[in-house]
Amino acid sequence: MSLFVWASTVQAQTYYYYKGKKIGIALDSTKCTVFRDTPPLLLRSAGSDVGKNWNVVEKDSIKILQARNSSLPSDILAIEPVLFPSETPVSRLFYVKLKSECDTLFLKTFAEENGCKVERQVEQMPLWYVLSTSLHSAGNSIEMSNRCFETGRVADVDPGFMFDFQPDCIDEPAWNTNSLWNLQAVNGCDAWEITKGDSNIVVAVLDTGVEPNHVELPRVLDGYDAMTGGKANVYYKVDANHSKCIKYHGTIVAGMIAAAQNGKYTSGISPNVTLLPISHNLESSETLSEELATGISWAWRNGAHIINNSWGDRAGVYYDVLHSALLEEAIHDAMNEGRNGFGSIVTFASGNHNSINYPAYANDSIICVGSINQSFQWFEGSGYGEKLDVVAPGGQLLGTVPWYEGNVYSDASGTSFACPHVSGLAALMLTVNPLLNVEQLQATIDSTCVKLDGYGYGITYPYGSWNSKTGYGLIDAGRAVQAAKDLLPQLKVSEIIRYNDRRVGGWVILDVMGLKVPEICDVEWTIANQDMCNIESYTVEMVGWEYFIMEIKGNGLGVIPPFDVEAKYVMNGNVPSTKIIGGGGKKEVYSMRAHVPIGFSLPYYSLEGNIVSQELTIKKSVKGTKEKVGDVSSLRVEIYSLQNKVKTVEVDPLSKEIKISVSDLPDGNYILNMVEAGRVVFTDRIMIKKY
Repeated sequence: MSLFVWASTVQAQTYYYYKGKKIGIALDSTKCTVFRDTPPLLLRSAGSDVGKNWNVVEKDSIKILQARNSSLPSDILAIEPVLFPSETPVSRLFYVKLKSECDTLFLKTFAEENGCKVERQVEQMPLWYVLSTSLHSAGNSIEMSNRCFETGRVADVDPGFMFDFQPDCIDEPAWNTNSLWNLQAVNGCDAWEITKGDSNIVVAVLDTGVEPNHVELPRVLDGYDAMTGGKANVYYKVDANHSKCIKYHGTIVAGMIAAAQNGKYTSGISPNVTLLPISHNLESSETLSEELATGISWAWRNGAHIINNSWGDRAGVYYDVLHSALLEEAIHDAMNEGRNGFGSIVTFASGNHNSINYPAYANDSIICVGSINQSFQWFEGSGYGEKLDVVAPGGQLLGTVPWYEGNVYSDASGTSFACPHVSGLAALMLTVNPLLNVEQLQATIDSTCVKLDGYGYGITYPYGSWNSKTGYGLIDAGRAVQAAKDLLPQLKVSEIIRYNDRRVGGWVILDVMGLKVPEICDVEWTIANQDMCNIESYTVEMVGWEYFIMEIKGNGLGVIPPFDVEAKYVMNGNVPSTKIIGGGGKKEVYSMRAHVPIGFSLPYYSLEGNIVSQELTIKKSVKGTKEKVGDVSSLRVEIYSLQNKVKTVEVDPLSKEIKISVSDLPDGNYILNMVEAGRVVFTDRIMIKKY
């Protein structure tokens, strides 16, 4: 049986039944919906479709597949139509409403005779049933739905159109006409639910210049011209084909990063960030390396968080042989000293001539970006090889051009325009987590990529499985931004220990969850939400990058009630100053807070001797009348030998004296914890020694 009639026209007319009436519709004769047993990634219409079991593909690709293999792959379940012109896919499922519950035998017979399957009853709607088609059905799901209704034996049918009920992600004309496939492909909507960037994040674009008054680029700084040393210029280049993506190269790159979501035309991946143009005509000259090195150095010294480089030299047979020590030192310094010591993020396009361009491969910390086309396949010519990190959309993109040329251009293609997707993503990540260094940000982007269908990822590199043509895969902005946010340090109170003598005070054990404290930062500690009149002093000792001990001493005037601890990450003053983002002294970059739920008073518990033989006695002292220690309806004693718990005893929280038998424990040194409502409130050492 032939699966399709391969029409030469764009559309074919048909109909479906709605409440007993025929409704005319058109099918797209060039596309079909392929359902598979396993989730493919032939074409994503939006980032949220990752993991779905269907894709809209060109019919020609199925025809070629059949010709090559004589039969379709075994994991293909069904092939269904696509509506024209909306490109709405049609499900392999269709729905039938019976006239009565006694008609289930008819439904089963109909399904068997037409190569369909009765899947299930619709929950909460007992007369409706779900049927499915397959490659062996007598027709597609619309035809099977119509045939079932035309028997006259059923009350109603529903062919199962796959509506897209998602709200519009952004209100941009290009988005509403599905022209921004690139932002859908990288899961832009999920990222924008978290952030759209911040104007304090500065992305440098080392390129041919950025049109300063473009309606889509509202935040463009004066920048720097790497050729003259003055303010940034705009260099217009025209190739033999008068291509706009060559002529307005720098402006289009800038738009991919930061075109505003203003309802005018298009959008960049990080629409709220600030652009810093570093201009150069990018033409060969005897001082080219010097000028580009100067441009990169000026960018990071003047506050660039990210430096986008959509250019490179075609190394050809000299791949990984020709180098510029001057240029590479500028890149190295940017990634190590930029961003006040956290390091500026440096991205490079891999190039459009199969091998990776220089200097994209010159340093492992450079994020090297290749390109895919609208079918989620490797873009022909996109530079690939060992140094490739990721791929991003780079074919038939909507690019920003100057207003007098129409504002947008619909055929910007190449790795030059894939690279700024990664730069924009880095800007979103630094917006939610300013503590990421170069290595951490690169690792987060690489490890959250989506693997593309049709490419083997058999090689394992530091951040996951890898392929020479697609790197770690297609960037996923939603996942990467969320992962960056999840890495933010959080302060956690892990243990509270009171003094066990006649003093008010004790220790709070604090853990930093997430990223370690950056080496370029000092931590300033403050007790907040607390009247300090009862506190004589407090000190904090760093035991490790993630572990701190705060000791609080009372002054004898009364109890210390519960309080908050605040930790501020402050630049330690050993970093250079920049014109845009400051530095050169102490500056707060992040703060976090934790609540200490149990205060301090005179010791609540004490041991009647630390050396015992058969029985351990724990006494309660008089509690401070104002101390709030939370729920003490449960109380237990835990005894540890080194780090191993050897005994747990539930005890009466109202007892004034607690006796614990230790006759079953061997001689040795132990640690005792008193645990009130899940919190350690007293700890001490004991020695068991039998007489």
